[in-house]
Amino acid sequence: MKILFLAQYITLEGNPAFMRNITGYGYMVKDIAEAVGVVEQVDLLTLSGFTKETHCGHIHLLRKTRIGTFLHLKMRYMLQWWHVINQYSFSFKRELQLLVYYASLGYIDHILKTGNYDLVHIHGVGGVTRGYEKVCKRYRIPYLITLHGLNSFEEGILMEAGEKRVERDFLRDALVLKKLVSFISTGIKSTAEQYLKIKECVNFLVIPNGTVVCKQNCNRNIREIYGINNSDFLLVYVGNISLRKNQIQVAQSYLSLPEQQRKRVKILFVGQKNENGLADFIADNHLSEHLICIGNIPKTDIHNFYIAADATIMSSISEGFGLSIIEGFVYGKPNVTFADLAAVPDLYHEKAMVLVKERSDIALANGMLKVMNNNWDAAWITRYAENFSFEVMAKRYLRVYQKILNREY
Repeated sequence: MKILFLAQYITLEGNPAFMRNITGYGYMVKDIAEAVGVVEQVDLLTLSGFTKETHCGHIHLLRKTRIGTFLHLKMRYMLQWWHVINQYSFSFKRELQLLVYYASLGYIDHILKTGNYDLVHIHGVGGVTRGYEKVCKRYRIPYLITLHGLNSFEEGILMEAGEKRVERDFLRDALVLKKLVSFISTGIKSTAEQYLKIKECVNFLVIPNGTVVCKQNCNRNIREIYGINNSDFLLVYVGNISLRKNQIQVAQSYLSLPEQQRKRVKILFVGQKNENGLADFIADNHLSEHLICIGNIPKTDIHNFYIAADATIMSSISEGFGLSIIEGFVYGKPNVTFADLAAVPDLYHEKAMVLVKERSDIALANGMLKVMNNNWDAAWITRYAENFSFEVMAKRYLRVYQKILNREY
């Protein structure tokens, strides 16, 4: 089977062309392609920027150049761009960005015409999605669309009105036209179905994200580096610091802990700093000895923080999946998070997680206390993580691909 992955971008450490966007989506698309590529041939093309042809593990990253885009420019896709920007309300900057994307569709047209692909896997929904679909239909190549989140329903994500309409119109069209769509969590799928006012859509599937379940050895003593005693209880929050990730509530909740517990709790925030609210709060409340912002860390180094941790924590306003939860599981670390997050139905087990049912600082602090006072079976949690391996994830996608090719959907 030969599969073409189409994505806005991916995150690929060590390659500057693929490091402009460092996000969970970027890492995950790359990881899905790599996992599927172990079994089948996977080519991957990104629309964001121009890149050289290269190989990364089991992925063939296709070249995208300015001259190639110009030489394969097709009027049909430019007309489609004109139709889209007149149907939806976009900023001028976004219209120009979409112009580049639709100009690139001629190149994708050329790739599909000559590449002998069995299937196309589209990641994410946006202003150019209709263009992707148009190219696939032109060559009668079946496709799967994976939604890594529902951005128009997430309060913590700034999104243009036009893009919100695109996403919601896509869901309605998917229902009516019976498009096959996969979601990375049950919660996201349920949000879509609630919006469409249906109990269940048979062409909506759930394939949870995966992670590496083989433990890596510690090569940095995080506790020693940051002055954390072995007797301290260390919570680690992995995720870019942002309003949506809501790390500041963890800091606020720390102040609600009993004084004796506060003395022995340390919290490390690991992720790129996209806003200053958390750092300001820590400074204003003189908490820098207990709450530490680490900044962006290479993915190859993240495991050291999980090894050092006693537990992980996540307080996102919304979260498509929450990969750091299962990454913590791999190292036998329990997690405390809010019960209303989309991935909870797929990830939760009482032997591995503490769910906080109210979004108050006191409730989150009580969740911290519970995770601190429970006797967790680290070996059991590590075994539980095997349910979310890359291999399991890849098998699920491959089963769906085969059913698409067999016309069972």
